[in-house]
Amino acid sequence: GIFSVKAFPLAEDCVGISFENITERKRAEAVRQDQAAQLKVVFDQAAVGMARLSPEGQWIQVNEQLCKMLGYSREDLLKATFREVTYPEDAEQDAQIYGQLVSGEATQRSFEKRFVTQQGDIIWAYTTASTVRNMKGELMYFIATIQDVTARKEAISALEGQKNDLITVNVMLTDTLGVLEQRNQELDQFAYVTSHDLKAPLRAIANLATW
Repeated sequence: GIFSVKAFPLAEDCVGISFENITERKRAEAVRQDQAAQLKVVFDQAAVGMARLSPEGQWIQVNEQLCKMLGYSREDLLKATFREVTYPEDAEQDAQIYGQLVSGEATQRSFEKRFVTQQGDIIWAYTTASTVRNMKGELMYFIATIQDVTARKEAISALEGQKNDLITVNVMLTDTLGVLEQRNQELDQFAYVTSHDLKAPLRAIANLATW
C-alpha cells in the first residue's frame, strides 16, 4: 500500500508520526490521469473540429482539425472568440443560442452556421455546443464539436437548382402541349369545314356526269 507520513513535534522533545493509507486515493488519481490522457488523444485526433470555450466565448482549447477547417494556426485561433470567426448574418442566431446555454435554459444545442476562415472564405458547419458546470451550477466552459458540411450544402443547393429547372421545363412542356391540343382542335375543325364545303360541288359534278 501507499501511505502518507507526517511528522509533528510533541512535548519533551518527542516527535509524533502519523500514517495515512492513501492507496485508494492514488489509484483514483491514476485512473483520472489515464482518462484525461485518453480524452486528450480523442480530442486532438478527432475527425471533426473540437473546442473548449470560456463562458465569455473565448477559444481556450482547439484541436488540429478545427484549425485546419478555419485556416488558423492554433496560436492565432486561441486569441479570438467564436464571434470573431462567425459569418455576420449568423451572429443573431449565435447570440440567441449562447443566451439559452448561459442561462441554463438549454444544456446542449445543435445547429448549422457559417464561419469565415482566415482567408476570407465562408464555410457551413454543423455545430453542437454543450455546457459544463461545477457542483454549484456555475458555468465552467463550453464544449463544441464542429463539422464542415459545406460540400453537402452546395450539393443540396445544386439539387434544388436542378429541381427548379425541371419544374420550369415541365411548365413549358405543359404550355406547349396545351397549344398543340388547341392546334389539333383547329385542324379538326378545318378538316370538317373543308370536307363539308367540298361535298356540294362534288355532288354537282357527279350529277352532271350522270346527266
